[in-house]
Amino acid sequence: MPDFTVEIIYYMAFGLFLFGSALSFRDNGSFKAVMIMSCGVLADMIVRMMPLAGFVSSPASMGITNSFIAFAVTFGMATVWPAYLIALIYWNRGHIRVFHCMIAAIEIIWFVDIILLLYGLYGVPLSK
Repeated sequence: MPDFTVEIIYYMAFGLFLFGSALSFRDNGSFKAVMIMSCGVLADMIVRMMPLAGFVSSPASMGITNSFIAFAVTFGMATVWPAYLIALIYWNRGHIRVFHCMIAAIEIIWFVDIILLLYGLYGVPLSK
């Protein structure tokens, strides 16, 4: 059974990102909103790297996984993080409309990533 601490931090990171994005849509890309979203993405980065470094017990660090978990982790790292970095570049250059479109797309992609992870953890048998 996976460590629920890692899952809770995943959800909190996503919730922090959602809160920051809602604030950004309301305040037209304020600095505070971007910092809240950045904290969410940073928390996601940390929690994804901790099991790989052996700091937290998880199915991946114990060698127990399946293709859905592996895909979800890779998919999240390969899409959400670079897309957020590109969105920050647009925000820094003052292209708020493009920034908000990218943030909306990141919300959807990240949600799909969490659903894939949950399916891999609880819907498909884990194997060594």
